[in-house]
Amino acid sequence: MLYSETELKKRLKSGCPVFYFYASDEALVRSAAAKAEKFLSEEAPDTTTLDGPTPSVEDIVLAAGTISFFGGRRLVMLPLIRPSAYSDKDLQELCDTLSDTENAVFVLTSLLEEKYGMSAEVIDARSLVPFNYEKVLASVKKTGRIVIAGDATARGSFLNDLARNITELAFDYLDAPAVVLGSRDWITPAYELEYAFFPQPDSFLDIIHEKIVPLQGYVPTRNYTDAEQIRRAKEGI
Repeated sequence: MLYSETELKKRLKSGCPVFYFYASDEALVRSAAAKAEKFLSEEAPDTTTLDGPTPSVEDIVLAAGTISFFGGRRLVMLPLIRPSAYSDKDLQELCDTLSDTENAVFVLTSLLEEKYGMSAEVIDARSLVPFNYEKVLASVKKTGRIVIAGDATARGSFLNDLARNITELAFDYLDAPAVVLGSRDWITPAYELEYAFFPQPDSFLDIIHEKIVPLQGYVPTRNYTDAEQIRRAKEGI
């Protein structure tokens, strides 16, 4: 999932040591990584890029360097890594190293297609009225599936209008329902709870897995099953 520049800056300011961008479009993840690098390099002027799909733990530790006495942290870029190329043991060691290293900030990118054997087309609506359905319908005719996402609450939002119109206009080409992914039907919470309110990167994988096509080996982190949808509607939450 790729945020707007304003949203991205807000998350970068949170002080998280690891940022992981993934999508099916290489240009999108490269753009997100470039924005992150531009912002983070202001506080971490020493930047190291580790090219290659499977950087070793030793390379990462070496790139991170030592803790600076001046309070700064190095910035380590790991573009287009391939998690599936690691053994389970090496992948766990990699994750532990990234989370435990205190003297660096890491920015990783991956392609969705590499891990789950699927690709996607990303269409930015930009305008809701007017809205040109032709590009969307052309995409649906190729893929047979669509996720309509936004940061508005799902209940009563324009996302549902888009889903209804796309279903009507492309019914013969859809292999699965047009799925809406929006925010929870609550009042917008404090920043600390935004992860539970707004769609997150893993929200896309969760809803694809539950509503469109099962992803082999994937374990959802959120409940998007039909039973949960019915339960929430019944309880008004």
